[in-house]
Amino acid sequence: MELAYQFVLRPKRTGTLTIGPAQIQVNGSAISSKPLSIEVAQAEPSEGGSSKKAPAPALYRIEASRNSVYVGEPLLLDYVYYSQGTVQQVNAQDEVEWKGYYKRELDIPDAGKQGRRTLDGIPYQWSLEKRFMVIPQIAEASLTGALSLEGVALSGGYARDPFGWPVQRGARFSERRPAPSIEVKPLPERDRPADFSGAVGQYTLSATLDTDHPDPGSPVKLRIEVKGQGNLGLVELERPELPALVESFEPERGERLNLGSNGFSGSKWIEILLIPRHKGVYTIPAISFSYFDPQKATYVVLESEPLQFELEVGSTAETPSSQGAKESVTTLAEDIRYVRKPLRPGRARVSSTPLWLGASAPLLLGLLVAGLGIRRSRRTDSPRERWKKQVDQQWERSKRSGGLAPEVALEFIERYCIEVVGLSAAELNQNRARIALLEQGLDPAVVDQLLSLKVQLESLRYSGSLNAGQPGSWTSTFADLCARL
Repeated sequence: MELAYQFVLRPKRTGTLTIGPAQIQVNGSAISSKPLSIEVAQAEPSEGGSSKKAPAPALYRIEASRNSVYVGEPLLLDYVYYSQGTVQQVNAQDEVEWKGYYKRELDIPDAGKQGRRTLDGIPYQWSLEKRFMVIPQIAEASLTGALSLEGVALSGGYARDPFGWPVQRGARFSERRPAPSIEVKPLPERDRPADFSGAVGQYTLSATLDTDHPDPGSPVKLRIEVKGQGNLGLVELERPELPALVESFEPERGERLNLGSNGFSGSKWIEILLIPRHKGVYTIPAISFSYFDPQKATYVVLESEPLQFELEVGSTAETPSSQGAKESVTTLAEDIRYVRKPLRPGRARVSSTPLWLGASAPLLLGLLVAGLGIRRSRRTDSPRERWKKQVDQQWERSKRSGGLAPEVALEFIERYCIEVVGLSAAELNQNRARIALLEQGLDPAVVDQLLSLKVQLESLRYSGSLNAGQPGSWTSTFADLCARL
């Protein structure tokens, strides 16, 4: 059987110190050790007059890849543990407080986790415990507090305990290292572009169309993409200005980013579906993107070339080159047109006024009666009532054919805006339609429901994800909308 006790002693004075014998009772008999004598000497002064401080057996530090950065510029912070010799009972405390930083912990490859390094002339074994990619968000960003470390460092020699057993010498230590001081410089106000949105790093810009000659009824896809490295993961791409006569959907956003020592690297993009409704050439102005380059300490403005596409077949009521032009058509009644037939060769023109009046009197009387009937019918049914009757008839037909097609539902919504509200085909965009519908006194909730359903049905039509006659979740929404209009 073996029982050992270990004590750590610290002398309070110089000279010869004696440690008395240790005693123990074994089977009723007392066993004692021999006294120990220790000679305590004064520490030798260094050249500067102060006592030499022994190198710390272990260190715990935060090491920054740079000590001066701009707002939005990424940097690395490594938590590194250093040790020399054998250290036991290690206890590390992270008391660092972060203010104004975005931080993400990075994976550390096995090959870069440990090694040997010399600090202040002392060789240490080191190991990388944690690594963070951080981005200061404000000029007042700071790290405060410290990392603390304590443990027992074992020496290479052995001593004897009071009973003669060998015990490895050890000394308790503690270490406290403040967080690194990092200068965060504000982005300059001078020469800052008006469209600057906070991007910092190095980037490229591209803007493309998937076609420059779309088929009638087909959308054009505009893709805007930014590639590079920096704080791209924290930047949102803005929707560009688009031609007034092009209806567009909300952008679909995507990204393909990697997180590394230089921050975010990769690309971000937005894709916008454009719907040209009228024949003509459409021009998308140059698209710009600005960023701050910390290596050059200056702003950079990127600009794409203007883009064009042409719709060769479509409505000519209003074209991009003649916005606001309306085609004027004069009719006797919407379903009556006057057709003048050419005179056949060899046939004389009758010029007798009484004869002409007598021959045409029955026809004129018939036209008068028909016109009065049409006007009386139109006074009876308002545009809204006629629209409702047509919708009801279509619902009955759809029940027999297996369901209402999204194309038909979209047509009825557009006809409501044109025939009941009075919009032109060129005005069927979200903003203009919303204003006109609200001016009709419709409930704002009904307006939102109508415009939202219109966008949904257009998306289904252009994506081809819903076949004609196939019911969808929009069907009940359309039925409820028709009842409320």
